[in-house]
Amino acid sequence: MTRIILFTLFLCLCTFFLNLSDYKKVHDDKVVLNRSHLLKTIDDHKKEAAAKLAGNTKTEEKKEEGLDMNDPVIAASHALYTEGKNCMGCHGPQGEGNESEKSPLIAGQHSWYIVDHINQLASGSRPSTVADAHKGLEDKEIKDLAKYISLLRVE
Repeated sequence: MTRIILFTLFLCLCTFFLNLSDYKKVHDDKVVLNRSHLLKTIDDHKKEAAAKLAGNTKTEEKKEEGLDMNDPVIAASHALYTEGKNCMGCHGPQGEGNESEKSPLIAGQHSWYIVDHINQLASGSRPSTVADAHKGLEDKEIKDLAKYISLLRVE
């Protein structure tokens, strides 16, 4: 019985070493694999995949959305952020947060994430000392406010 086990182990090792000779290098030895190189590679792959899904052969740079204050939804959300619920009081004018008040950076956050957290705070399922500030918002106001916050950029 032990001979069969040893023979099987020997065959597995032989197979492993034979397959190892077919191994291809993914990168050139001269390239230093650091974090920025890897992040750039990931971004390039994402752009290529998005271009394939869109049916384009070229990759185009994604245009960053900005705040269009002529848009009535953005203008109303800005008023709600700065004056209505005074989100700006804790999170800052650009959503940069305030470490001393333990209010997080929210600028540029995904809108679905913001909607989820505002709903959790308003319902009380997420305990917070400022939960009252998140109460009383309608669903449409929450979605519009989340879109506005996702477009904020910290300079």
